[in-house]
Amino acid sequence: MEQCQYAALLQTKAARLSLKSVTTTRDANIAGVILVTFLIVLIFALLAWFVYAYRNPNSQSGIWLIQVCPCYDVTVLSNVSVLSFLKEIS
Repeated sequence: MEQCQYAALLQTKAARLSLKSVTTTRDANIAGVILVTFLIVLIFALLAWFVYAYRNPNSQSGIWLIQVCPCYDVTVLSNVSVLSFLKEIS
C-alpha cells in the first residue's frame, strides 16, 4: 500500500514538473514574441523619424540630422554632379 501511495506521489510530482516546464516554455515564447514585436516597432519608428528629418531639414530633427550625420553634408552634395564624376573617371 505504501508503494502505491509513493508511486502516486511521484506521478503527481512529475506531472507538476511537466506542467511547470510547459508553462515556462510558453512564457518564454510569449516574451520572445513581445520582444520581437517591440524591436520591429522601434525600427519602424526610427525609420519614420529619419525620413521625416530628411524631408524636413528646417525642423529640429532635420537640423540635428544635418549636424550629426557626416554623410548629409548639403554643400558637398550640391557640388557633386554626374558630369563632373564622369570627367574625373575618364
